[in-house]
Amino acid sequence: MSKASENYTNRYTKFQYLLFDKNLIVLDRIKNVKYICLLEQLTLHLNPMKENQYLRLLPSYSKKIGITCILVTVSLCITSVTFSWFERDNILILMELTKVLTLLSLLIITLSKDKIEDELVMLLRLQALVFAFFSGVLFSITLPVFNYLFTGVYTHFIDANTILVFMFTTYFLMFFYLKRKR
Repeated sequence: MSKASENYTNRYTKFQYLLFDKNLIVLDRIKNVKYICLLEQLTLHLNPMKENQYLRLLPSYSKKIGITCILVTVSLCITSVTFSWFERDNILILMELTKVLTLLSLLIITLSKDKIEDELVMLLRLQALVFAFFSGVLFSITLPVFNYLFTGVYTHFIDANTILVFMFTTYFLMFFYLKRKR
């Protein structure tokens, strides 16, 4: 038994019972408010950590904003390419802008709350995120190997946007699968 725990048990045994009388607490030999709170936490078996220690998420309506942003950027890109509104150099800039806005929208959708957000949903998010991470790593490792097997050319360069879109897609598929399965 450590010295700190012995000191605490000695202090704990010195105290008499707390008497509650109409919002008045009669205490014997207690002057430290922090120690009173610690004593109450231990006697009531409360968790001394904060209640909301999870990831702070965006409100649930931000999911609709993210989906709308994806639809607008993709439809703008498709219509501009179809109707040739821009020159060739500007189309490449537009495509890069579309990639960035799509990834930002996917991130907003990922970080938005569900209508009912509880510990089970947070656990499902964590499981889906871990699965998406490992599948993204596996994807980035195996794609050059499959590319070499089927084309005969070994290219190790994979665009970061490709990996991120794959990971977001895997996250969404796994998260919705786990939600349906529960």
